[in-house]
Amino acid sequence: MQFISASDESLRTEGRITATADGDQLWVYPYTQARFRFTGRTLAVRLRNHWNYGDIRLGAIIDNTQYSVRIPSPAEPGMPAGCAEDAETDMLTLTIADHLPPVEHEAVVFKRQDGGMHYLEFAGVLVDDDARVAGPAQPPSERRIEIYGDSVSCGERNEAVLYTGKADPDVDLSSYSNSWYSYGAIAARKLGADLRIIAQGGVPLLDGIGWFNAPDYIGMESIWNRAAYNPALGEPVMWDFREYEPHVVVIALGQNDSHPSDFMARDYTGETAAHWRARYADFIRALRAQYPDAHIGARRRCLSMTRTGTARSTQWWRSATTRRSHISRIRARAPARPATRASSRTRRWRVSCARISSRSAKNCGSSERAGSERGHGRRPARRGGGPHAQWLAARGRCVQ
Repeated sequence: MQFISASDESLRTEGRITATADGDQLWVYPYTQARFRFTGRTLAVRLRNHWNYGDIRLGAIIDNTQYSVRIPSPAEPGMPAGCAEDAETDMLTLTIADHLPPVEHEAVVFKRQDGGMHYLEFAGVLVDDDARVAGPAQPPSERRIEIYGDSVSCGERNEAVLYTGKADPDVDLSSYSNSWYSYGAIAARKLGADLRIIAQGGVPLLDGIGWFNAPDYIGMESIWNRAAYNPALGEPVMWDFREYEPHVVVIALGQNDSHPSDFMARDYTGETAAHWRARYADFIRALRAQYPDAHIGARRRCLSMTRTGTARSTQWWRSATTRRSHISRIRARAPARPATRASSRTRRWRVSCARISSRSAKNCGSSERAGSERGHGRRPARRGGGPHAQWLAARGRCVQ
């Protein structure tokens, strides 16, 4: 097999990546990836897995077909099929595909899960001895997006479709996490944009609350400016913001800040809630200092649960499946239109039309009084009351 190093120009990487002491690439955040083209029948990846917990999987896309390859943990007694370990270096060689047609392929190798579960040292890829490797056919994107968020931004458990709308079970569903199907990744591919997801499942905004790294909880305020942040996997590594400047920054936080105490619900104007809002503003200012020209958007949390166990966002979309319910909600939220007084000429025209329509309705035996509402500035009814109908009514014709 022919080894292609991660530093090879043919591999176009995307994500917040730093170099390791061995010259490999450290992949921490979800959706970190390498894109390339290759020929031949086989593709494998060489990496070192820094495991914390969970069922770890590596993602890959080959010719628009997705692969999920399990990375064994150190706790396992043996290696699964398609995986080999170098005992001296702890490097793993994972075979992604070995029966491909002998043509040129487009490939993406990406990190499916967040840095709370594991880090990856990406060394490179292996292809057939007579294969060729080249860069992606598409040029690098000129659009750049960066997202700061929690498990929703990671795409955590988004493949566990059998548990949609249900409480989390007492089993490990970490293998169902897939950053490729996160909302940010889908949007970036639709827009043809480069994307970096700076997100961690269970993370709040502030340290000391949330779900990540219990009992010494860590918030986004201790993650956002780091290339590595998980205390269980080593010392933190600071990030050099000169490496990347996005056009759009999305902040999607707040879902986990209610644990262990929902201070916003308890006292929205209290000292703790006011402190949280002040720190949120500080976080936005810190991002603005790093990205002075970026568009920064802050979105509300979207997974607040109701008593029935259904996300509010899910309930809203269910009620909006028909056009009528969707329009009714929009109208209910729309501000009332201010009352306007029609001109004297318009009022005389309405009165005249009302009289003509009234006489026409009587002549035709109709019980409808088509002009009864026109003195209130409403739009004429489509049936029997439009301008064309009034023109016909004035000439003694009946419009039903």
